[in-house]
Amino acid sequence: MKEVRIDGKRYNINTAEFIVSWDNDLPYMDFGYLKETLYRKRTGEFFLYGEGGARTKYGRVDDDGRTYIGSEKIIPLTDAEARTWLKAYEEGDWTLRDWDEVECYE
Repeated sequence: MKEVRIDGKRYNINTAEFIVSWDNDLPYMDFGYLKETLYRKRTGEFFLYGEGGARTKYGRVDDDGRTYIGSEKIIPLTDAEARTWLKAYEEGDWTLRDWDEVECYE
């Protein structure tokens, strides 16, 4: 999933600005693997790209109706939601100190 339309708006991880990524340090093939990445569109809107194993919030039932599998999802975020997510998972080069430099379009 690289691009989706939600409520008529396009979200594309290849054209959006990467902000920061977080994962739980489990191997990719682990049922509990979880990774979330915060992006910002050219329009200033934030969104989260999440992916995870079968035992995470991104897990879903496979087409056979019996098996849980890992999956991925794009979730639009308000400025406040993006800030809350960043505060919860703050790490790396991007911190809340950088937030003042971000132009928000709400």
